Amino acid sequence: MGAAGQCGPTSGPPPGQCVCLHHGLAIAPQRAALASGGGGVIGRVGSNRTRGRDGRQGPRRWPCEPRGAGILAPTGSTVDRPTVRFAMRHCLFAGARFLALCATAWGLALPVQAQTASVELVTGDYPPFSSEEAPAMGVLSEVVVAAFKEQGVAAQLRFMPWQRGYMETRNGLHTATFPYVKNEERQRDFWFSQPLYPDVVRIFVPSEAEVPMDWSGKSICVPQGYNMARVAPFIESQQARVERPPDMLNCFQMLQRGRVQAVWSSETVAEFVTRDLRREGLRFKPLTLGLEYPVELYLIISRQLPQAQQWLARFNSGLARIQKNGTYAKILARHKMQEK
Repeated sequence: MGAAGQCGPTSGPPPGQCVCLHHGLAIAPQRAALASGGGGVIGRVGSNRTRGRDGRQGPRRWPCEPRGAGILAPTGSTVDRPTVRFAMRHCLFAGARFLALCATAWGLALPVQAQTASVELVTGDYPPFSSEEAPAMGVLSEVVVAAFKEQGVAAQLRFMPWQRGYMETRNGLHTATFPYVKNEERQRDFWFSQPLYPDVVRIFVPSEAEVPMDWSGKSICVPQGYNMARVAPFIESQQARVERPPDMLNCFQMLQRGRVQAVWSSETVAEFVTRDLRREGLRFKPLTLGLEYPVELYLIISRQLPQAQQWLARFNSGLARIQKNGTYAKILARHKMQEK
């Protein structure tokens, strides 16, 4: 190796390494981490240990900092300061011609500690799909986390009231929220993922209810945050009333006590939230009134979020992969659900 050193697959060290001068200082890139903005660690060839300020051998490390003459360590990386000084001293002494090479190697070819990209997701209480009380925070929470993980992205979940989570995500304060169904208003503000899970929304009444019913003055329960676009015209035309408690369990509890005469719910949610109530004797049945309709649940990303479509593409790719490799089906099975 000559005094100026060489980088590349055609000569010198193994592909992807740069050796500074003849002093054995190696810089080996890890492309995956660099692509995600990861930092770096620099060390001697054949050893991952350097001498610290206290004179002892060991992997003691400090945060990267800018160093003189235009050489800048990547933000967020870690590097041994004695090795930094070693690299700086030899690169600077090599003269201006090699200084540019050293700066390039420092910025572009550092070995890095793999740093996983992360996203902050918002959801609310919507069992079995999302719930702080459910295993893995709910079946779709587990699906979403697994899809991002498949793409090397760590997903952090935050639970908050639906309206607040929706508004903050729309304003770009969080990467995404889920699960939501499509409507025109949401499509103006959000990009929608590929479907997470299909369902059917319909009206449920007590099993002993007479059909057809006179709906005048009757109460239909629709939890806060539920889309009423489909059922609202029916409620108005039948002169019925609406009750809007915080969640679906409240609706079926009100149905059990006779405080409402019907509940507007998805089949999956109704089946899940009434498990205990059915053991207590609650019996209900679906009505076929022409209101029932199939829906699909989605993860949504605000159109205001920088790189929204890139995040959406990564998520969709991860979702497709876990559906293909069997992870998706295993998650559903763990939650006692089946693919539809």
